[in-house]
Amino acid sequence: MRICIIALGSRGDTQPCVALARGLSRAGHAVRVATDPVFASLVARHGIEFAPVTAHEKQFFHTDDGRALLERRNTLASWRVLSRRFAATVHQRFIDCWRACQDADVVVATPIAVPVGYSIAQKLERPLVRVLFSPLVSPSAAASYPRLIRAGQWIFMHAVWNFLRPATNRARRDVLALPPLPAINPTRELDRHGWPVLCAYSRHVCPLSQDSIAGSHVTGYWFLDSEPDWTPGPALTAFLDAGAPPVYVGFGSMAHRSPNETMELVAAALARAGQRGIIAAGRREAAPILTAPHTHVLDEAPHEWLFGRVSAAVHHGGAGTTAAGLRAGIPMVIVPFGVPDQPIWGECVQQLGVGPRPLPRRDLSVERLSDAILEVTGNPAMRHRAAALGVRIRAEDGVARAVEILQTVIRRAAEPAGM
Repeated sequence: MRICIIALGSRGDTQPCVALARGLSRAGHAVRVATDPVFASLVARHGIEFAPVTAHEKQFFHTDDGRALLERRNTLASWRVLSRRFAATVHQRFIDCWRACQDADVVVATPIAVPVGYSIAQKLERPLVRVLFSPLVSPSAAASYPRLIRAGQWIFMHAVWNFLRPATNRARRDVLALPPLPAINPTRELDRHGWPVLCAYSRHVCPLSQDSIAGSHVTGYWFLDSEPDWTPGPALTAFLDAGAPPVYVGFGSMAHRSPNETMELVAAALARAGQRGIIAAGRREAAPILTAPHTHVLDEAPHEWLFGRVSAAVHHGGAGTTAAGLRAGIPMVIVPFGVPDQPIWGECVQQLGVGPRPLPRRDLSVERLSDAILEVTGNPAMRHRAAALGVRIRAEDGVARAVEILQTVIRRAAEPAGM
């Protein structure tokens, strides 16, 4: 069987999909990953066929309007700018994804890719398997206010869909010759067919709730370990060897208006907490603190390697970084930037007792960050809970479980009846 995985988004969206693709390939299937060209080497390095999807909005978040949207300033104007940019790129996205999927028997789509993935699966009369890297609602909210959360979730999804719908429907018409999708419940056919939704996180972190999409399966995380011959640079090795395990601080692909100011704040918070720190940031952005003896500015290092050598992590709450920290068994401080799943992971970490209350980026200060760092480095009970959770997560094989579920889809796809 031929399977095309449309992995749109950041590295945190693409890397788990490469792990899934590798598992499916080992099970005997032909797999192609359609994603941003910047990830072409990541895909090819693991022996998976790559297809480019050249139209993305992520560059927007490195502009002033994008940073304002992430920081929830002047939000309406920023959304209008994003809307115009999205309309200009979605047509090319449909072309690229259609080219990648034409021979596919099954289409797999990450959250951002669902509109185009669903349209292509509909055109091909093939199944679409949706992937979620985060729960749609926080565990406490789902447990405490199920009816309210269901209503709020519906309103949010409806608003997002109607933001995407005009450009999506134009591309459906122009690229795929398909009729427009409705304003309400555009994927009702998916629900009717009962194709599974793969939740690529651990049941030990966030089990299914009654608000989960029908057909959802919590598989466990899809980890993709680095190449076995990867080695750290001499500067990183020297810093790690020079003292106690440091604290990792990094905010992934999240842009911010004043990166130098943020890095200086981080360095000051580490100094106030009496901790050494590894700061993941571009050297150009972090130049003012390169000489701080208690910090090392990191170019790049695999999380699975680095997190086993640090005492704690401070990060934005992206699904991939959170997963790596939980697997390593280290406590974490989550600093959400405003992307919807980041506060959810922050609350998960707090509820699990492996981190303090999330510290939103807009509230970040030297004192607040220093206090949070002191808590994750000086709380033995928190460190014990984090280590125990890491053991349970490392015992799971999320890729194997996902492949097992997809095998059922593949068998159904081989039957005469399609979508």
